[in-house]
Amino acid sequence: MPPADKCILFLGSLVLLTACARGPSSIDVEAATKSAIRDVPTSRGVDISVSSVKNQGCAPDGSGAAYVCTVELELNLPMGNRMTGSTVIRMVKSGDSWVHDKTKGLSIQGAASS
Repeated sequence: MPPADKCILFLGSLVLLTACARGPSSIDVEAATKSAIRDVPTSRGVDISVSSVKNQGCAPDGSGAAYVCTVELELNLPMGNRMTGSTVIRMVKSGDSWVHDKTKGLSIQGAASS
């Protein structure tokens, strides 16, 4: 194999390995956060929806299998109230997708407003 072909093969492999090593995208984090909020059991059938999600960044959790992401979000609450806050969500790979690690709880720190 000519040296140029070896170089192209090496660079192609490097790109694929780098792509596989990346953590969740902002789109992945947004989808997982919305799904996690939908899955939160609420008392008396209270309807809570997510109006915005902003990924503040993700970092490997040290296990090599997950990322921990800090998320700013705004929730729509009953009676026209809103809540703005932040949470940390643990993301794990499921097939080709990143999803919320459902073995970890979701705690939102924030303040409600009307």
